[in-house]
Amino acid sequence: MHTTAYNIDTLELKKHKDMRNARKRELQKECKARERALTTDLLSQLDHKVPTTRMSTDKHKGQLPSGRNREQLLADAVDHVRALRRSHSAPSNQALAPAASRNDQPSSCTGEILLDAMLTSHRERMVVVELPSWRIRRMSAGFEGEYRESVFGTTMVGQSLMHFVDTDDADRLREYGRR
Repeated sequence: MHTTAYNIDTLELKKHKDMRNARKRELQKECKARERALTTDLLSQLDHKVPTTRMSTDKHKGQLPSGRNREQLLADAVDHVRALRRSHSAPSNQALAPAASRNDQPSSCTGEILLDAMLTSHRERMVVVELPSWRIRRMSAGFEGEYRESVFGTTMVGQSLMHFVDTDDADRLREYGRR
């Protein structure tokens, strides 16, 4: 009689565990779908705002409306930001342009949009920290995914990045933060 009760309890526990695992998988699928939708939306916004310099001759799945793929879009975004920095840092260009035209033309792509797009990456591990405390303000989807099940909880925002840095490298990182 104990064997039968044990088997029934074991089967019920297994069934309950399977239901929890199924629910967890379903939640993960929903989360992944939301992340993909957000990434697609951000890439689309970025695609419309970053000037096109690279065009793909091949038609590939996942191509953006401009005809670029993600890598080309990010390369164009980097080039565009560098060009904006050069144009804003060149005093001769600023002096030659009329004041009204300089102030009336908004930037076609803000740094915040670029940062949002970069933080959707699942491949790259990136964090935005607050200096000098090294507190994590934001993190990429890939970084967050790796530590989702950690002892630090579901989010690492507010945690010190120094918790995740090897002690041999911590002094170098602190020195960099002082610059």
